[in-house]
Amino acid sequence: MTVTQEAGTVEQERIDEVFTEQIDLICRRSALINNVNLITKDPQEMSDALDMPADLHYFEQTGAAAGLPRLPSVSSYSGAANVPADAKQALETQKDVGTEIVDSNKDKVADLAEKYKDGKIPKNEFEALIDRQAEQNIKAYTEQERATAAKLKQIGKGKSPEVQNAIVIAYKAVSNFFTKLWATIKKFFVDLVNKIQELWNEVKNWFKAAANTIANWWNSLW
Repeated sequence: MTVTQEAGTVEQERIDEVFTEQIDLICRRSALINNVNLITKDPQEMSDALDMPADLHYFEQTGAAAGLPRLPSVSSYSGAANVPADAKQALETQKDVGTEIVDSNKDKVADLAEKYKDGKIPKNEFEALIDRQAEQNIKAYTEQERATAAKLKQIGKGKSPEVQNAIVIAYKAVSNFFTKLWATIKKFFVDLVNKIQELWNEVKNWFKAAANTIANWWNSLW
């Protein structure tokens, strides 16, 4: 190996190291925010914990149910074309897992809400059951996000700084979007406990709308 080649190898190793640190930081930040939102029942604390970038707008209120949100929009960005196909596929898998988790909540939470509304389960039991559901949502998603981070680090190794930066930006957008999603689901659960008579019949529509807007957001990202 020539001196020039050796210097190039060292430089690439430094570039790869920075890239790996960025991916790890995003993954850790997501886990931290999700954990904060699991243990609080204060919607303002949930919002404050997120500290989203300017291009991620907080959920607007819409729909028949009070508090029914639309998901945050993420503008397309110029670096999208630099994201390798295999990196985009890894991110799409993460998105698909998130969608599956949201969809799986629909019937389970609707059934619990109806039982709570009818007085078949007490408030404390209902609250404990949906808190457990929120924890299961986060656990399943966090496992997938860590797998995505590992995959992206492997894909980005040895790539140019431009390509690595595009991967980081895309991963951050996906991670930010879903931390916002889990916080809003937790807020919906809190509202469901306190406004069961108004919201019990909106659960299926709420989660169906959430799944649909994930798909719309994904298309807008690229």
